[in-house]
Amino acid sequence: KSDGSVVTWGGSAYGGDSSLVSSDLSSNVITISTFSDFKHKGVVTIHNGAAFAAVKSDGSVVTWGHSDHGGDSRSVSSDLSSGVEEVFATKGAFAALKSDGTVIVWGDSDSGGIGAPTSNDISQIMSTHNGFLAIKSDGSASIWGEQAIFGNGHTIGSYDIILANHYAFLIQTDDELHIFPEQTSCDDSNSDEYGTSGSVICIPRTITGQITSFVSAAYARAAVSYTHLTLPTTPYV
Repeated sequence: KSDGSVVTWGGSAYGGDSSLVSSDLSSNVITISTFSDFKHKGVVTIHNGAAFAAVKSDGSVVTWGHSDHGGDSRSVSSDLSSGVEEVFATKGAFAALKSDGTVIVWGDSDSGGIGAPTSNDISQIMSTHNGFLAIKSDGSASIWGEQAIFGNGHTIGSYDIILANHYAFLIQTDDELHIFPEQTSCDDSNSDEYGTSGSVICIPRTITGQITSFVSAAYARAAVSYTHLTLPTTPYV
């Protein structure tokens, strides 16, 4: 509301009941973050993201909703008491970027609730359905999130372009494209050599080429065109 207060309603398991934090939401709220993910499968609507995080004018964060999706932030409450500039969300976790360059995460451990960089040089955060990407002041980028997709996390030393859609991160650096999509099981997700997939074909995570175009739909995998693209002579199936 214009007075900085928040009113909630709906299913309590999805953040509709904020009574436990109502006093904290009575004033000075400036932004609210959640992950909105609605997919239509026949006549059934599947929705992920059942928690909210509100940033207040004093830099503190108030959370409510399903505890498994980040609605319970008590484990990091002292870190969220001040200095938060912005909060980002995946389907089950939150990441708070603070004014001192640190990032605080909480929520589902397999959605980015653990594994964030511990340095104080984070300048920007991006999020997808299943993971986060942190851009550091030295020009590197760190990715973490769902184990099956991102393994124990990846760091790219530099980048020219970073693209993201609902499901994937694409990082262009010099003449290499690093691919981090939602995937079926191809290989070790910790590997930088393999680990991405189409429906049945696995290709290296890092390929040679330059992005010439990028097309993405809200819930579709990305379609990317390249120049000077080099792929292995034999696909990995």
